[in-house]
Amino acid sequence: MLSDGYPPLDTYEEVPRLPRFREMRAFAGAFLEGNEGVLEAYGARWSKHPLHRWSRRWEYLFVTERVGAAFDRTPGSMRMLDAGSGLTFFPHWLASEYPGLTVVCSDRDARVEAASKELRPPAHDAVSYITEDLASLDHPDASFDVVSCVSVLEHTRRREAIIAEFARVLEPGGALVLTFDVSVDGRWEIPRAEAAGLLGDLDAHFEPDGDYASRLDTFDPDGMLTTGWAREHDPSLLPWKYPHPVDMVRRFPNVIEMLKPRFKLLTCFCGTWRKPA
Repeated sequence: MLSDGYPPLDTYEEVPRLPRFREMRAFAGAFLEGNEGVLEAYGARWSKHPLHRWSRRWEYLFVTERVGAAFDRTPGSMRMLDAGSGLTFFPHWLASEYPGLTVVCSDRDARVEAASKELRPPAHDAVSYITEDLASLDHPDASFDVVSCVSVLEHTRRREAIIAEFARVLEPGGALVLTFDVSVDGRWEIPRAEAAGLLGDLDAHFEPDGDYASRLDTFDPDGMLTTGWAREHDPSLLPWKYPHPVDMVRRFPNVIEMLKPRFKLLTCFCGTWRKPA
């Protein structure tokens, strides 16, 4: 299984060659082929090809493995909330991988739910969509065995309320599988100091699967995935395209200062938390 915490580069570079990832990529391709028009509007805002994003190949495989581990503990059937789902292949991939899994996709953008009604195979009928605010979920207590939330919390200031809602709708013993971006230089969301507070909020409701506070502090920019590495090795992985400073500085001596405020130097952090039984 992929490791918790920051993605190590040596493993990250191996991911595209893993059989499970290849299967997921094939499913994603078929999903896009069958739903190109449906995904057009969402893809213009985010991406129709999320596995081409710098962190998603790691995050989606990480979540796949952790959902599989939870499914092994709850054989037969399991309910999952995909919090801040957007409109992607991913929940449909999970439903196809784990027969008996039902996925409720929750997003505050009403266009996601509306577009989902037009999805065609391999979209899975065990996946449904609802428009709602993550800080005020429209589900009874203990409704889900798993909550997954992929790179959402860095986009909101209401993290405490959202985490409390995740705890409310999870069954005792249920798992929260969470990933979030971390700002390496502290210029963007979420700076590491703020990420430490986020871990504290999670610990108030859940039991972590590892010593995440220690892992958050252990950061090696040369050995872990960052957007800086992606810009250097494969800029196509980035959602924002900027020229490499080395190429530009010859023409524009002040280009480094021009780019500093704009380039987001990020990594991501992944973990699993469990609601006390």
